[in-house]
Amino acid sequence: MGFQEKFKQSVSKGLEHSKSFFSSAKDKAKELGDVGILRFEIHQLEEKIKKQELQLGHQVYEILAVEGKQSLTKRSAGIKEIIEAIEDLQTQVTGKRVVLEDVEARDDAGEQKEAEGSESEEKPGIG
Repeated sequence: MGFQEKFKQSVSKGLEHSKSFFSSAKDKAKELGDVGILRFEIHQLEEKIKKQELQLGHQVYEILAVEGKQSLTKRSAGIKEIIEAIEDLQTQVTGKRVVLEDVEARDDAGEQKEAEGSESEEKPGIG
């Protein structure tokens, strides 16, 4: 094999490795973006829960202190709606966390597979 053919093979091999690297980098960036978006959405939902909890406290105060009622239940007017909203938000948070754990697990599995692949490439052949 002449110099020109060896040079072409080297360039070709380098291009293949570059394409592979950039493809992996693009996939990793997308995964990180997905994780970031999910974490942000979870944070937003948790903030909405806090606001609803404050509203619930305010409503309880209004009923007990201002209106002078002696008791209230989960089904009391004004309370039921807020509790349902909080429960709905908590369900959404749980769903997002499940998705986040799945994305992170796939990411961890991909990193482990890449590490194993690069270890096998680095080991010199015997012979």
